[in-house]
Amino acid sequence: RTRLLAGLAMASCLLAAVGSSRAQPGRKAVTKNIDFKAFDGVTLQGTLYPNPSGKKDAVVILLHEPNLSKGGNTQQEGWSDLAAALQADGYVVLMFDFRGFGESKAVDPQAFFKHSQNLNLIKGGVRKPTQISYKDFMSRYVPYLVNDIAAAKAYLDRQNDQKACNTSSVIVIGAGDSAALGALWMAHEARRCKDKNTALLGAPMLGDPESKDLAAGIWLTASRTIGGSPAPWQRIIADVTRDHRVPMAFI
Repeated sequence: RTRLLAGLAMASCLLAAVGSSRAQPGRKAVTKNIDFKAFDGVTLQGTLYPNPSGKKDAVVILLHEPNLSKGGNTQQEGWSDLAAALQADGYVVLMFDFRGFGESKAVDPQAFFKHSQNLNLIKGGVRKPTQISYKDFMSRYVPYLVNDIAAAKAYLDRQNDQKACNTSSVIVIGAGDSAALGALWMAHEARRCKDKNTALLGAPMLGDPESKDLAAGIWLTASRTIGGSPAPWQRIIADVTRDHRVPMAFI
């Protein structure tokens, strides 16, 4: 894992920094446009870079920076180059637009606005529109974008069940606010365990934490805040790296 983390960190730093004009992959990437739903009824649009060789190497989730002032999406310079280079190196890669950003704006009003944070922290939520935009998000809404990362992992788990990828080894790469969101999601996975007791009665029989599937986190210019509030980096690092030995690189 140490060698894996070092190599990916270097690739992430170089490719995301120099952009498409200076980081051309050796061959054309194979991509597939996809969509999947978050638990609260928002449809997320993304791009999947499958492994054309059929190998079951690690899966990489790329998180674009969701900026409430400037916007953001998966078309940010350098990200498609990084995805193509990782695919050429044997990884399955998933990029997606966070809710309200890029192409991820469609919601099911009945499912979406029954959740208080969607109703109260998005301007105009009382009208229950079918489209949402980051321009209407209050800063306190940003932490809820972590649910989109959970939805992306759930989509990949379904692909894993179809033997299209291997989600027992997941790498997350994020920048700015998405770095903080990605790390927060990893900390949540370190505390989430499956109940193996299928009986209706009896005490829970908790299995291993879901962080067992995390191989690494790589954060480019990680934000110290999430939605204007301090990101709990000290607690995140304790939960993920110290207690569960998942390596992280900060660039």
